[in-house]
This record gives sequence, C-alpha cells and structure tokens, in this order.
Amino acid sequence: MADLVVAIIGFFVKFMFVCLSIVFVPVMVILLFVFVMVFGSVMVGGTTVLFRIMPAIDWSYFSALPKGTLLIFSFCSILVVGIPLIAGIYSIFSYFFKYKPVGSSVKWTLILIWTIALLVTIIIGVVFGTPWLEMLQDTGVTRLNS
Repeated sequence: MADLVVAIIGFFVKFMFVCLSIVFVPVMVILLFVFVMVFGSVMVGGTTVLFRIMPAIDWSYFSALPKGTLLIFSFCSILVVGIPLIAGIYSIFSYFFKYKPVGSSVKWTLILIWTIALLVTIIIGVVFGTPWLEMLQDTGVTRLNS
C-alpha cells in the first residue's frame, strides 16, 4: 500500500514539473536571449550601451563614476542573473533529453564565480549607491516611488 502511495505522489510530482517546465521554458529562452544580447552589448560597447538603451534616466551621477567600475558592476550583475538562468535551462533540458550531469568541479566553480560576482555587485552597489541615497535625501525625496 505504501508503494502505491509513493508511486502516485511521484507521478503527480513529475506531472507538475513537466507542466511547469512547459510553461517556463519559453520564458527562460526569452530571458536567455536577453541575457546574451545584454552580455554581448556590454562586452562590445561597454557601459555606453546602457546609456543609449535607457535615455530617460538621468545619467549625470553615473558619468562621475569610473568607467571600469561600471563595466565590472555590469559584468558581475549579468553573471549574478545569468549563471542561475543557464543552470535552470540546463537542468530542464537535461531532464527531457537525458544530458550527462555536470561534474562537481564545474558546479563548485560556477558557485564560486556566482558568489564572487554577487559580493562584487553588492559591494559596488553599496559603495556607489550610498552617496546616491544621500543625494536623494538632500533633495527631500524620502521614497524612491515618489
């Protein structure tokens, strides 16, 4: 009786994962395409691509920052988003197409790279974001929405 319950629960869990992957694979493919385009544009054009993509933003504060810092921040931000995205797409495809599992050295390397990129993103965001928040408080803006 217990084997039957486990088999039924296993079937429903597999069915749920198949349905979720059918729904989320197109979204993940679109996100992967956006990731590749942003990564390529940042690597080729540097941070000037970001200036042209979003012309409505006041970039005067960012023009005072070192260009190398913005490039490192952009690259690390892309890694923070891209590594889990590609890992998720790989795990979904490996489930359906029976890919070989990724070696443990590759997994640990990607986790290390992701952790370093996350720390660099947080550190640069805090170091260069704190004067920006102080500038907002000096102008009387208390919330970012207002």
